[in-house]
Amino acid sequence: MSLGWSNPSRYDAYFGAPMTTVSSGGPATDAAIPQLRRLTCLPEAARLLDAVLRGQPRPWLARGERPLDVRAVTVLRGHPGSRWTLRYTVRRGAETRTLIAKVYARDRGDVVATLTALRRLGFGPGGPLHVTAPLAYAPALRLLLLEEAPGETARAAVLRGQTGVGDRTARWLAAFHAAAPPLPAAYRLRDPLIKARRWTQALGATTPALAGDARRLLAALVEARPAWPPLPHLAHGDFSASHVYLAAEATTVIDWDAWGVGDGAEDAGRFLASLRHLAARSPPATPRDAKRWHGRPRRSRGRTRRRSHWRGGAWRSTRRWRACGRRRG
Repeated sequence: MSLGWSNPSRYDAYFGAPMTTVSSGGPATDAAIPQLRRLTCLPEAARLLDAVLRGQPRPWLARGERPLDVRAVTVLRGHPGSRWTLRYTVRRGAETRTLIAKVYARDRGDVVATLTALRRLGFGPGGPLHVTAPLAYAPALRLLLLEEAPGETARAAVLRGQTGVGDRTARWLAAFHAAAPPLPAAYRLRDPLIKARRWTQALGATTPALAGDARRLLAALVEARPAWPPLPHLAHGDFSASHVYLAAEATTVIDWDAWGVGDGAEDAGRFLASLRHLAARSPPATPRDAKRWHGRPRRSRGRTRRRSHWRGGAWRSTRRWRACGRRRG
């Protein structure tokens, strides 16, 4: 098995860490998602994807006598016991493209239904505001195949100093609220303070010195919240700078696994919080400040590693990880 990097400049910005690329063998495993092993083994993945995509209206994928060739599968992110995100490099005939795949522990046809409804409301081809385009969903495999979003993440754009990121994101969110997507027939109203209370308890148990500050912050949130319940609205649920993609002519929002019904202001708050978090943990994003950071060493288990370096107007991590205890080929 060979492990290494696959387009790190694009996905380091998205996930903040290297990915694992399986070029031959070495499937990923998850006891709660047994089909993951088959979907990360290249020969088996090629057979399964070919069967799923043949009935879809994508000519370069669905037509032709040649079987689909999966050149590489990259594990972008894993939530063990819940879901995994994969990136496939596939080829049929002379054309090579990429697909994003979500593999779930339970049926998530609701994600497909939500994306389809939003695209019918105008968040699809023909306009500047998009959601991820679903290609196919296989309930037996709990596998969702999606087109890859164009451009770069808002997170990456902010890190390299691009202006207008907030304006473009705000326009997308305003259009999303104005479209008033229909709500499901039955739903549970999402209360963000439930999770905040859980985090407060966990923080107090693991770090007693911060328990008082956490309780005061929670009390301030409770006091500042408007009347509850609010007017229900469809919410993305994880609307961060890593889930907004910016291209020259399009703004695309990805990763709808946490969608729900709640306060329309929650998504805006999450985006602002993700920017604050990014500012708190990221090095300066200017070439002048980069000179002070370039090559600064740090100690890790007795070895000196370069912290980060400036390349092409953006920060790139130089840390190399090993997966499953195997050497990189």
